[in-house]
Amino acid sequence: MGGAGKKSTRSKAQSLIKGSSPKKPPFMPLSPRQSSLRTSTGWLEGTEPLNGLSLTESMSRLQVKEGSQRSSECNVTIPRADDASKEKRNRTMQKGNFLIRMAQLYQLYGSPAHQIEESTRRAAEGLGMQLDIKSFPGFMMATFAAQGSNETVFQTTFTGNNLKKLERVDVVARRCAAGQYTGNNLDDGVVELDGIMMAPDPWSLPVLLIMHGISHGLSALCLFDGGWRDAVLSAILGALTGLSTLRIEGIVSPKLEKLNGFFSCVFNSFVVRIVQLHVHPSICFYPSVVSSILGILPGLGITLGAIEVSQSQIVAGTARMVDSFFKTTLIAIGISMGSQIAFHVSKKSAADLVLVEPQTLDRWHSAMVFPILSFSSTFLLNSAASQLPSQIFTSCCGFLVYTACLEMNFSREMTMALSALVVAVVGHLCTLYNRRPSLITVLSGLLLLVPGGMSVRGAARSLVGGEEEGETGSIAISVITVATSISIGVFVANVLVYPGHNLRLEPLGI
Repeated sequence: MGGAGKKSTRSKAQSLIKGSSPKKPPFMPLSPRQSSLRTSTGWLEGTEPLNGLSLTESMSRLQVKEGSQRSSECNVTIPRADDASKEKRNRTMQKGNFLIRMAQLYQLYGSPAHQIEESTRRAAEGLGMQLDIKSFPGFMMATFAAQGSNETVFQTTFTGNNLKKLERVDVVARRCAAGQYTGNNLDDGVVELDGIMMAPDPWSLPVLLIMHGISHGLSALCLFDGGWRDAVLSAILGALTGLSTLRIEGIVSPKLEKLNGFFSCVFNSFVVRIVQLHVHPSICFYPSVVSSILGILPGLGITLGAIEVSQSQIVAGTARMVDSFFKTTLIAIGISMGSQIAFHVSKKSAADLVLVEPQTLDRWHSAMVFPILSFSSTFLLNSAASQLPSQIFTSCCGFLVYTACLEMNFSREMTMALSALVVAVVGHLCTLYNRRPSLITVLSGLLLLVPGGMSVRGAARSLVGGEEEGETGSIAISVITVATSISIGVFVANVLVYPGHNLRLEPLGI
């Protein structure tokens, strides 16, 4: 009885921690049986059904026997495909579907364009195919080269982040590149990709909400020079923002879903300003409101865009940064509108504010609290438990350099470039040890270093009170400067760690 009770308690605890399987998969699962049925009837698609019957019924009535049956009205002859060539065509189509699905999952789980293209191309070589693929945010283009002809496929994709599943997809791709899925073993690879896509998320909703609150609250202290009251308020609003982000899908229309970040900014800005005006004047507006929307800031887009630009993926990287720029502008406008609504409702103005100096942490105490912030933020990227140590270590190394550069009064460009360089080098060194893709380790560190929130804070201040904080155009300059500095640091790190051509380690690089 005691053992059964312990097992029951353990299972309940795991159900509270682990996430659930996706209710609606992003893509239809591939399976050997479905692929075989689809491809084996592909050569019949040009045959016209007779007398309004379905294609299958028509074919059953048109069986050609020896001595062919003649009719006074028409003679019907059905071509017979060679079994060997038909099987070869079926396997080729199955390989193509497998490679396209691999590229789709790479992009769905947060891989940059150059890694998608290179990993999928190596996997195609392992299957004995020639593939030229180009990946862009939202769609991809794949060209399969065959004898005497080329077939180009345009495929829409989705973007997201799930570092646990991204690593599993990368393992499948490397096995494929090593030739482990040739012949009948390809079905095993298809089953593995389907299993990854249908697998539950690593963390449940309660865990994610707690981590949203912790990361948003501590970011007010570590990243935005706020006080402890700002941290508490940001944690509460951050948990609500995380709940709306995680559960809004299917509740409202897709058009309103895209504006969830904007409405969250309006609401959080309104609440923070009301609390500042009527509850406690020591609340700092900008640290509180910007840290409360940390999870919806476009820091991930800026980071991936910078990595892609550093790898000469100019089109994909520029597209991500332009998208991040518009999201940043939308967030800044939402912050401004929420603040103005609060002033209007309260019938007060900025002149009525009583500014009180908050009790905040100095830079080195912030560095001591930063590991907790890094730990909680990795959950927002859906990282696996085994990935956390290397991610936290890499993030802390980068933040220590970031803090030291601030103490020495380095410029923002120098600070960001050196911090990104250290994060990327440490991530590469971790890769040499655990053979895990560098992106898994580096992404969380760069994401906290961007920091997208600082550029948003500057933009929001310029929109709300431009006469005090600067020009509105600083938002564009800030996003471009941060992305360029990160790309320089990542590029230099790649050159330092991989100065030559290493076929064994380069696939694991950024």
